[in-house]
Amino acid sequence: MSGTLYIVATPIGNLEDLSLRALSTLKEVGLIAAEDTRVTRKILNRFKFKTPIISFNEHNSAKHTPKIIKSLMDSDVALVCDAGTPLISDPGRILVDSARENGYRVSPIPGPSSITASISVAATKSSGFCFVGFLPRGGTARTNLFRSIKGGKEALVFFESPHRLISTLKIITEISPTVRLTICRELTKLHEEIWQGFPEQACKHFEKPLGEFVVILEPDLANKEKDHPDSLDLKIQLTKLKEAGLSRNAASALLAKQLKLPKREIYKNW
Repeated sequence: MSGTLYIVATPIGNLEDLSLRALSTLKEVGLIAAEDTRVTRKILNRFKFKTPIISFNEHNSAKHTPKIIKSLMDSDVALVCDAGTPLISDPGRILVDSARENGYRVSPIPGPSSITASISVAATKSSGFCFVGFLPRGGTARTNLFRSIKGGKEALVFFESPHRLISTLKIITEISPTVRLTICRELTKLHEEIWQGFPEQACKHFEKPLGEFVVILEPDLANKEKDHPDSLDLKIQLTKLKEAGLSRNAASALLAKQLKLPKREIYKNW
């Protein structure tokens, strides 16, 4: 009887988020393919599971895929990543494709995801979102990405490392200074932080960033390409900035820079 390849979601920080179904799957499968065996062994040791484990990451996926497919001939296999749901900015596609091509069933064991967790607390007004994983390393590539989505109707969600967070926030400040950000740091962990505000404020708040970050950019009226925004648009943007704590003078200066309009024209719409 052929086995099933289970795609198992594991905690992103708090071990208590591991579902009962995930626990039983990790205990009962014949093999676990893990992105980092050290991380997965902590879970197995916590619950005293003796399930065999094999390393499966971006460096050895091609080499180990045939071994895992062979294991499916005799038993079920679980695929897990370091944290959260596999195959979202993690290796695994080659294994899933190969399993299907060989006639094996592929089944998800849903659970924790830093993406959906972040969206749930962001309370974005957007009806949808676009997840792009980790941003390009080059500053020019990141700038081009943010310019390309300017004026879009969906929220943009991405991962960012602590050593690049500030440079990314500075790029956003230059391109879309009035866009609202939600920045989630160390979700479900001891030092969890969920911050909302504008790019320039974020640069100051995260002056010395530590941890893992999920960033959400909301669509914003000021980001829509218009030759000349009407008074209603300006009032909406000024209201948002006022609610964020900016003074009339500071908010007018910010919008004047973004929209390339005389400051006095914006000032009178306060």
